[in-house]
Amino acid sequence: MSQKKPKNNRIFIGLLSLPLAMNGLLFWLSHRSTLPIDPLFPHFDKVAHFGAYFVLCGLWLLALSWKTPPWSLSRIIILSLVFTIGYGAFDEIHQAFVPGRVASLADLLMDALGAITASEFVRRFAPKGLFPFNPHTS
Repeated sequence: MSQKKPKNNRIFIGLLSLPLAMNGLLFWLSHRSTLPIDPLFPHFDKVAHFGAYFVLCGLWLLALSWKTPPWSLSRIIILSLVFTIGYGAFDEIHQAFVPGRVASLADLLMDALGAITASEFVRRFAPKGLFPFNPHTS
């Protein structure tokens, strides 16, 4: 007889698709020789890296917060940062092999800054109820 999985486990599995889909989008964009939009202002790419990895880390934070049994906020933040910054490093290495693209340490630093900012934002300001844990007490 099969056991029913707790509702949180189903939510967790579903939410994992969000950061993985974002990883897929970022891979698709970084595999292109040219990007689909022109830069809107100088250093637009740095702002885009910051924003994309802010969102990616936020998605990891949300997904991992629904794991059953629950993890501490510290563990969730560390894993989210490792997954996000690790993917940023992989993506920069990947770009080194794409014609017309280059790996950039500055881009990786903006990826990391976006991820760190997202995790700090969640730690300090996440509204109650957005996450199953209370980030203000963890």
